[in-house]
Amino acid sequence: MTIAQVNFSKLVYEVLQVARNNKVRIPGNLGLCAKAIANLEGIARALDPEFNIPNKIRPMMTEVFQKQLVGEAPLAALLRTALDVKNLSLQSPRQIEMLLDRVTSETLQWNFTIRELDPIRRTVDSSANRLSFSIVIGSLIMGAAIISSTAQNSQVFWVSDVLFAAASLVGLWLLISIWRSDRLR
Repeated sequence: MTIAQVNFSKLVYEVLQVARNNKVRIPGNLGLCAKAIANLEGIARALDPEFNIPNKIRPMMTEVFQKQLVGEAPLAALLRTALDVKNLSLQSPRQIEMLLDRVTSETLQWNFTIRELDPIRRTVDSSANRLSFSIVIGSLIMGAAIISSTAQNSQVFWVSDVLFAAASLVGLWLLISIWRSDRLR
């Protein structure tokens, strides 16, 4: 259709009106765009009322789409892609063969580096050590209690005293180390 047959400003106005009626928010720039189209339409009607916009825009749009799809230098892009495919096709079979050899021979090793893992590991090690000490202290106390309750003579009675003393010293040391590391809170 020619410019004389189509009223672009009315078309854009109606689209904006339908959007407003349906509570669709439209950017303010679109109103400026509609005004620019109306001005251009008036100028185009005065210069050439038989001007056909789609026929004039089609070659330009084809060129724009072609540049976006292929790029500025299609031959250079095609050659780069061909070289990449060639290198990939030459290296891939050897790399796949090496990977499969390692998987089947069980020599494949995974090396992961996780940030901030070392402080977490140290904290877990420290907690495990304290838990172990607590279990040892509890075992010493229970052993001393069993010995002292079943001991009939004074020759075995001193073993329970040594166990109580050892448990007390290790327990005191554990409490001091926890208090010093400020983890008792």
